Amino acid sequence: MEVEGSLSTTNQDSRPTLRSRGTSAGLKANNSKELKFIEFDDKGRPIGPWRDKFSCDMGIIARNIKITIEDWSKVPEGQKESIWLDAKNKWNITDAGKRKAVLSYVSLLFKDFKTYLTIYFVYKTRNQRRKVSLDDPLSIYPQITKEVWEEFVRQRMDANIQDKSKKARVA
Repeated sequence: MEVEGSLSTTNQDSRPTLRSRGTSAGLKANNSKELKFIEFDDKGRPIGPWRDKFSCDMGIIARNIKITIEDWSKVPEGQKESIWLDAKNKWNITDAGKRKAVLSYVSLLFKDFKTYLTIYFVYKTRNQRRKVSLDDPLSIYPQITKEVWEEFVRQRMDANIQDKSKKARVA
């Protein structure tokens, strides 16, 4: 007789063995010892079989740049050099001439990330249209502190930025 809450003493050898889920494909790819090479087209966009993984890696780097920096030209040179060295080592980029393409690509991703934050979390225009409820950006992006977020919102609500945004939408 089994009492609720007590452990059952059944023979565990009679149960079928279940396979565990295992590691995700992304983790396997990150830990892979396979050499990854990335190339760029004439417009500086990544091409080749590793372009998606490269884009993902560079996006992670771009999201870790402080969002209160106005534009890419104001990112400290030391940080740009660090980004270049990380990309160069991880992606076996031997041509120093590719530095401009890599940094240009990261600058585009940085700008896109700030635009995404502005549209979805500051103005909240896309959320209302799509009826999508997004969490607070601080819970989604732990690298953004409350102080940094408040400064970013202040910057985005500035009249100069608003005018620049209106001109860009008209153009």
